[in-house]
Amino acid sequence: MTLEQRLQENEQFIERLSRHWHIGGTDKEDLAQEFRIILMDCHTKFDDSRGASFQTFLFSCCRNFVYKELKKMKRMPLTVPLQEDSELFAHVDDTGLIYELIEQLPMGDLTRRLLEGETLDEVVKNTELSRSKLWRQHRENVDFLKEYFSLMK
Repeated sequence: MTLEQRLQENEQFIERLSRHWHIGGTDKEDLAQEFRIILMDCHTKFDDSRGASFQTFLFSCCRNFVYKELKKMKRMPLTVPLQEDSELFAHVDDTGLIYELIEQLPMGDLTRRLLEGETLDEVVKNTELSRSKLWRQHRENVDFLKEYFSLMK
């Protein structure tokens, strides 16, 4: 089977994996592209005489990639200062509105603390949540705020 055929045959599988394993703070399409690169590597390394299907092999390689990325994220001191997301709020005169919206979001108080410069470790220490769940919810909140304030322009 040619590489092009493998890519075409596994495109939906890659899209599903990238939606399912979306890593907070990354674009789903970027993750899908990483999985396509992994597929190219798997194509050359795959040995069908070992009894596993190509998709099983691809799945395990993609899973290993995600685990490595999560380990890297865990070592990084994740902070999201308000200044870095200032494009969100550049045209908003009432900062009280910003904080009012944040507090209404799921886990909004945690998002507010991250936007004000606390590290992810500091926020996680005082909660029952995992780092990945908290980070994912924070990114969803920031994405919502970006969309909300872009509509107000």
